[in-house]
Amino acid sequence: MQAKIKAFISLQLLGALCFFLVTITAAFSSRVKRYATWYSFCISWIISSLSYSLLLIVDAYAGAQGFHRDSHFDVGSMEWKAKRACTVQAALVYATPVLTGCTSLAMCIHVLLYVRAALRVPMSRVKTVTTTMLVVGPYVIWVAMFVVLFQLGQAQPNAVQLERWGYYCHLALPQPVAVCTSIAVLASISVAIVETWMAIAVHKYRDALPRTTHPMTFTLRVLLFGFVDLFALIVGLLLLIPSTRKFGANFLLSLIPVLGISIFGSQTDILRVWMFWKKSPSETASLPTSASRCSHYSDDFTFRQPSLSGRRGRWRSSSSLNVSSHLQASNEHHHHPSLVTSNSHTPAVSVEDDTMNVDIEKPKMIFPIDKLNSIDEEDCFDSNDLGAVVTTRRE
Repeated sequence: MQAKIKAFISLQLLGALCFFLVTITAAFSSRVKRYATWYSFCISWIISSLSYSLLLIVDAYAGAQGFHRDSHFDVGSMEWKAKRACTVQAALVYATPVLTGCTSLAMCIHVLLYVRAALRVPMSRVKTVTTTMLVVGPYVIWVAMFVVLFQLGQAQPNAVQLERWGYYCHLALPQPVAVCTSIAVLASISVAIVETWMAIAVHKYRDALPRTTHPMTFTLRVLLFGFVDLFALIVGLLLLIPSTRKFGANFLLSLIPVLGISIFGSQTDILRVWMFWKKSPSETASLPTSASRCSHYSDDFTFRQPSLSGRRGRWRSSSSLNVSSHLQASNEHHHHPSLVTSNSHTPAVSVEDDTMNVDIEKPKMIFPIDKLNSIDEEDCFDSNDLGAVVTTRRE
């Protein structure tokens, strides 16, 4: 086996190993939260990298004499096994680009749906049926294409041969190859369109979307993956043109999974899990963050409503502040010098939007002065803590 082929397979195996480590880290660590389509995306690239590495099995079966497509083999012989392994790889290397393209598109669509759901008032969630279709759909297409290509290889064994430079086995059939490559290129173009749409939405509503939570950081990395998608699109176009199928274009295929894992495998939460000898900030902090209290689901965007001019659109209090206990204490120690009494005749605050009016009637509340200093500006509104009466009437 030539050195360039060894380098090609080594990079493919490196990409598969890194994607596998990142996937199991996210699956078994409670500190790493990912979308279902993200797992689908990683698994598809593991399959793709292993598909290009099957030449190791073909070479092992072929032995010192090498693989010859025109030879006639006895069923069960080592040469026959090499031919069968080569047919499997030939079907995989044309079916997996469609798989990776579709899983990339599904992940981008999924993130875009979450961004759009976060911008709705009230905030909605992506339906489970939609998520299931985005996860399962690419693999259904992949299995169907693999079966068709494998049957073509079985029906025309002479079409199964090593690629010109010896990197992998392929089918010397122009029609199915052109169809598979065209679908992969179309998926890459669709990813670019969806990411452009996503970038416009993120830029337009950048003040409403939080910048420090995980979903927003993940969205930015998905947008960064657009450059890898552009790189894959260029490589796909080069391979679609027979005159450009040279050493360089084929070798670029091994760089795509490495570039992909460098983006999604370098996220802070994954690196913190791997650096187990260091304590994460979540372990050292004594209080939960405001983002964790605001979000009911770890994979949702925390939507931040813009403040109304001249006043707050919602009441904010510390989640550890129990007003009812302070009201009870005020009855026992009415004249305590450290207590401040709010005005019971304070008018109600009306918060209006396009869909409903929310009236918040402030009750008489007594706070210790030292507790007032602990109220966090960034905490969420909790009607139970404030004891406020919230009434909703639709227009």
